[in-house]
Amino acid sequence: MSLFTIGIYLLAMLAVGVANQRRVRAAEGFFVAERRGGGGLLAASLLATILGASATLGLAGRAATVGLPAAWWLLAGCAGLLLLAGWVAPRLRAYQVYTLPELLAAQYGSAGLRRLAGAVIVVAWLGVTAAQLVGTAQVLHQVAGGAAEVWTAVAAAVLIAYTVLGGQWAVLRTDAWQLLVMLLGFGVALLLAWGRVGGWDGLQGALPAELLRFPVNRHLPAGQVAGWLLLVGLPYAAGPDMVGRLLCARDLRAARQAALGAALGLLPAAFVVALLGLLAVALDPTAPSRQALLTVLVTGLPAWAAGWLAAALLAALMSSAATCLLTTATILVRDLARCPAERAVQRTRQAVLLVGLLALAVALGVDDIIGALLWAYGVYSGGLALPVLCGCATRRPPARAVWAAVVGGGGVALAGSATQHEWGLAALATNAALLLLLSLAALPHRRGSAGAPPGSAPPAPPAPPSSAPR
Repeated sequence: MSLFTIGIYLLAMLAVGVANQRRVRAAEGFFVAERRGGGGLLAASLLATILGASATLGLAGRAATVGLPAAWWLLAGCAGLLLLAGWVAPRLRAYQVYTLPELLAAQYGSAGLRRLAGAVIVVAWLGVTAAQLVGTAQVLHQVAGGAAEVWTAVAAAVLIAYTVLGGQWAVLRTDAWQLLVMLLGFGVALLLAWGRVGGWDGLQGALPAELLRFPVNRHLPAGQVAGWLLLVGLPYAAGPDMVGRLLCARDLRAARQAALGAALGLLPAAFVVALLGLLAVALDPTAPSRQALLTVLVTGLPAWAAGWLAAALLAALMSSAATCLLTTATILVRDLARCPAERAVQRTRQAVLLVGLLALAVALGVDDIIGALLWAYGVYSGGLALPVLCGCATRRPPARAVWAAVVGGGGVALAGSATQHEWGLAALATNAALLLLLSLAALPHRRGSAGAPPGSAPPAPPAPPSSAPR
């Protein structure tokens, strides 16, 4: 893909931001697209958000190392999206909020919990945004040459610009057409690389049989798959970007359609990307595994198809980065700074610039996409995923139990990062144990009290009918 084509692509995204600037007149439009999103548009946006650096470059690179079971990275997301559609979405629509920390504050009746959750998400999602920029640098460097750092800065500048201009509307609109670019690019790449290798027979002849075993093999045993289902799946069920998308839905039916549609789309995507990683090994066994998709780009495709794949990768990375950027900036302004509503849009635009620059700085020190995402998911899952899911229940844990669980679980995940250990599962176990033990300890007090104890959750507001527009 030439420099001219890359330039056209980046200018097109800027044009979408400018076109949607006129639609953003108030906070409702900037943060949640006026709550008018349909199921199809939101499903496309969810898929475009999910198919970012870890689901493309990272998953293909992992498949080149561990084989076909690497598809579980996205299959875990399918499980999480089903939980989002069936458990979270019906309760979520009962609250008129803009962010996940606002939702937690409403569920548990604790303003302090809103700030704590906001801090955890901002830290974790800076890592997620940085991972997208790392992937963008790798693709642009491969297809256009030049310094990767320069291309990352250019991509970050365009990303910041169209997010600042159009807010959630711009992100939704760009996600929809970027998903189309992804589908065409990955589909063409798979068909051509598959034919060049010689199909399944050729793949079997070129690779060790262990890499083609599914659902598990000795490189990715069942225990690690189970860990992915928890650490990776839970953010899909209760992550701030997933919840943020459903808050844009016009009604419950659209929210459920979005989550279920995205889950359905992830099923083939998981195996397409994993197979591309395996095809890269068959095409060039000496290439670094982390560059599996880039190997297909360079050695497995004619020039026109390589251009499509490069465009698909760029679309995947930029769409995910835009959602992460807006999510983080919104939480920073609304939940941490608690900016007044009349100034929230202006302050969030300023925060987008700040968060974008911070993510760029983090990206310059990161080279392992999957590692960066596992750290970020570990911090989030260990701190907030279970409290969000428990907050959707009729009987919730007391607010003090949630506070302890967020601090304890998130602290274990951060300690693991500081000591260069993956303690995501330990953080999740700590979170669950604190929620359970402190909830049980509060039972005698709650049963013996005529009213709700201090810090306990207020009754949930009634959910609106599924067909009622909001």
